[in-house]
Amino acid sequence: MDMNGNVVRVFKGMGGSGIVCTSVDGLICITGGSSGGAHVLDPTTGKMLMFCSKIEVRAHDKYPYIVTPYFSTFGFGRATSPSSAYKAVRLSDAGACEVLTLGDGPRWRLTHPPPRVVPSNRGSPVSIRGVIYFLVGKELFHDSLLCFDLESEQWEKQPIEGPRKLVPDEEWKKTSLVRVTELNGDLCMIQSLLQMTVNPRATIWLLINLGSSTWMKMYTIKMAPSTCLYTPLMLRDDGKLLLHCTTGCNYDDVESLVLQLYDPSTETCSDVTKMPQNFIKRIGICRWSLNSHV
Repeated sequence: MDMNGNVVRVFKGMGGSGIVCTSVDGLICITGGSSGGAHVLDPTTGKMLMFCSKIEVRAHDKYPYIVTPYFSTFGFGRATSPSSAYKAVRLSDAGACEVLTLGDGPRWRLTHPPPRVVPSNRGSPVSIRGVIYFLVGKELFHDSLLCFDLESEQWEKQPIEGPRKLVPDEEWKKTSLVRVTELNGDLCMIQSLLQMTVNPRATIWLLINLGSSTWMKMYTIKMAPSTCLYTPLMLRDDGKLLLHCTTGCNYDDVESLVLQLYDPSTETCSDVTKMPQNFIKRIGICRWSLNSHV
């Protein structure tokens, strides 16, 4: 679907609730929720580049029956040289980490587990320049990140600290939700302030120095009372910010998803398109450069 709500491609057999959708270099990775299935496709050609079954049964040594593992978090990205391979990563509820390399067949390989627990309620991880970033911490306002290098398939031992150190404690206590995304090739963190404030807003931070965990505040956007989350998708050439807006603050029953444009010069948002109501729980936002489609 493009930014005007028009359907531009239809791919059958990959839908269903629990869908997680990420894109890298024009390829789209779609995972089928906790069962661990994954598809990678090229939307330009329509070709399926990888298929991995949604149902994966494994024997359990301790019990006289078989079990299916539960996978809570998925990531997709491209490793740096020399391999430059596309890889999918999934984390299980038991703390295991598995990697699948595009071109090696539908085979997941067990690798080192993350040094800290990665909760399943912190949103999708983000892949930038060969590294996948995972939010950690049980609370939704925690801002530390774990880094997984796709080339070496190793975890960085020390997490990256988020921008909390730049915000007064009283201000950060109003934070209800933290998410990460990629904005024009850089790591971006969204801090949503909805609690204990008469001025709900989203603060968008950009990581400008990975080594020193240095963040810069880029935008502060006023949020309507019904808005739960703003997710930046793209900074346009005209300086306007394309946003994915989630409205309805009950996360178990999201009311609608809207694409909006934020104009920093006027500090206002305007709707681009509203998604059909029956798509709400089966939609993913992808960056796909084909006649400005999203």
